Amino acid sequence: MSAASCLLSEDEVKCPICLDLLSDPVSTPCGHNFCKICLKRHWDTSLECNCPFCKEIFSSRPQLKTNTFISAMVTQFRQKAEESPRAEENQREHMCPQHHKPLELFCETDNSCVCVHCSLQHQGHALLSLKEAFKAKQSELQESQDHTHRSILERREKIKDIQQSLELSQTAADYEISEAVQLFSALIELLQRHLDQVLQEIQEKQNEAKIQTEAQIQALEQEITELNRRCFEVEQLRSSDNYVNVLKNSSSLTPAPLSTIIRFKRPSFLRTVEETAHKVKKIFKEHLEMLLAEEEMQKIQKSAMNVTLDPDTAHSDLSLSENLKQVTYTGVKRKLSQSPKRITGYCGVLGRQSISSGRFYFEVQVSGSKKWIVGVAKESINRKDKILATTVNGFWTIARYNSEYNTDDPDYKCLQVKTALKTVGVFVDYEEGEPCQHELIVCDLCSAALEKVKDVKAEAPRSQTASTFPSAAVIIKTAALSHPLKEHLWICSSHNTTDVITFERRRYERGSGDEKREKSERERRGRGRKRRRDRERGCQRDREQKRKRGRERERERRVRGRERKKRGKREKER
Repeated sequence: MSAASCLLSEDEVKCPICLDLLSDPVSTPCGHNFCKICLKRHWDTSLECNCPFCKEIFSSRPQLKTNTFISAMVTQFRQKAEESPRAEENQREHMCPQHHKPLELFCETDNSCVCVHCSLQHQGHALLSLKEAFKAKQSELQESQDHTHRSILERREKIKDIQQSLELSQTAADYEISEAVQLFSALIELLQRHLDQVLQEIQEKQNEAKIQTEAQIQALEQEITELNRRCFEVEQLRSSDNYVNVLKNSSSLTPAPLSTIIRFKRPSFLRTVEETAHKVKKIFKEHLEMLLAEEEMQKIQKSAMNVTLDPDTAHSDLSLSENLKQVTYTGVKRKLSQSPKRITGYCGVLGRQSISSGRFYFEVQVSGSKKWIVGVAKESINRKDKILATTVNGFWTIARYNSEYNTDDPDYKCLQVKTALKTVGVFVDYEEGEPCQHELIVCDLCSAALEKVKDVKAEAPRSQTASTFPSAAVIIKTAALSHPLKEHLWICSSHNTTDVITFERRRYERGSGDEKREKSERERRGRGRKRRRDRERGCQRDREQKRKRGRERERERRVRGRERKKRGKREKER
């Protein structure tokens, strides 16, 4: 094949029509070669079927078939045409442009390829053979490629982290949207209900005013009818010429009826709106506080974790249940193994779980116990000496001593609680707040008796529709603590137990300070309403006195008018 291709020149593998290398070559019966497309186009535009090169005429259009031999020759010509400039260029790259000698060495100092003659100019430089330099450079490129791949993988991991963060953010945003919609829907329903009540009260007042005015208008119309009848009788007497008849009948005329005193009191809708606004404001405030507190507790309970007690830390006077969920103060010292983690200076027990980041929440049932301390503690607390459970010593707690509830927080030193707490919830948040900051939410449970349930695990609420809330919650928000926290449960009353469990919460209970402020506000508003009523009554009395004096003056004027008429008649008769 290659020997035959050497016999063909480039002109012989070119199409006589397009003067380019044959594409899909075909041969005519006369032996000439053309591109299949060029030959078909020529025959389609010609009146007769002939050879474009020798002009031989064919009686019918020949069947065109690809000439595989010529096609192979054309392919070889194309490959040679492409390889020849590349080979020349490759050869030039491997030759020294100054000495026209092959490049055999690589200078690491100047980072350039040199020939043998050029190496004399690079004396003292680090010279390597091209093969050694190529291997070293390949190793460097491999390291660079590996580093690039690692960078790509790191960035892909970052992309995954960002996408996961975005998904978590979207989930949180969807939850916040649903909570906001639920909150404002409840508030809108509350406002709509009170709006309907206000509209109904205003409409009832308007209906009463309408009935009153209709009755007054009817009375005035009757008086007008009576006055028209009397006016007609007087007109008949005035038009009569019979003196005797006029004088006889004039005395029988009924006197004109006195004008009925009509007072239309326009109903005051403003007072209704003001009273309703005050009532709605109060209800709205209480309802909003309750909804916000419930929303806060729902968020907190999503961080619930399963808490179990650590028997290696329990004081010898305490007895733990088999499931490590319940602790009982026995008052009898038990023989326990010596452990550096055991609490010996005071009566207490720690939880097994510890946490140094994120959020966690657990609840403890304390019903039936009159002395207890519940909360969290640092892992580094002093366990061997007798100390107080204060924030200075690494404790964040809520405690009960008989009938008193208190914390180490100065804002909540002594808690005002109407009914005994039955469940205490503890929430720790490392992601928000200042170091050692904690808040307190206190709320009432239902008034029904709640029986103690043993062997119940501390777990997240099963359903948000039937929310369960503790009767008190210690919320600890900390940004940085030097030691991890551990759940700390401490019972100091004999034969009393605590279980980790959840209970239903009814309403939010405010402190006594809020009740005093609300009471003083109600008294102030009551005094204001009384002053307004007194002013209105005084103004009404003044108006009544003015009307009374006006009516008396009107009667006196009418009496004087009748007397003047009588005197005039007597003078005419004389």
